[in-house]
Amino acid sequence: MNLKKLSELEIEKMSLVDISYLLLDEEKKEVNFLKMFNRVSEIKGLSESAKEDKIGQFYTDLNIDGRFVALGSNNWGLKRWYPISQTSEKQITESKKRILEEDELLFTEDEEYKELGLEDEVTEKDEDKEDYDEEEIE
Repeated sequence: MNLKKLSELEIEKMSLVDISYLLLDEEKKEVNFLKMFNRVSEIKGLSESAKEDKIGQFYTDLNIDGRFVALGSNNWGLKRWYPISQTSEKQITESKKRILEEDELLFTEDEEYKELGLEDEVTEKDEDKEDYDEEEIE
């Protein structure tokens, strides 16, 4: 099915996830979540307030729908593009590399807190919170 061939009535009746499936199928490549959501919202003619109301449910629907796969860095693709038996070592290596880069970024942010002398403040606040939680329990 082609998005361009659908009537306005057909598009109106379709879910955001079904439109996303058709969009990815036509694009034939992974797409960033926000870009996909904005494109689908445009196709559906959603207002800004409707977009705000629907973005959370859309994300949940993508996660639940078995046709989609999260590829890291908030990119999504179709699961049928990545059959387990055909997963290449290169894809696995690239995924691991992205995860390591994200971990390195988090580590760098922790180091920046230490350099600014903010780690003690965070630790003290966390300890205060723990004390409060323990008092509440008793």
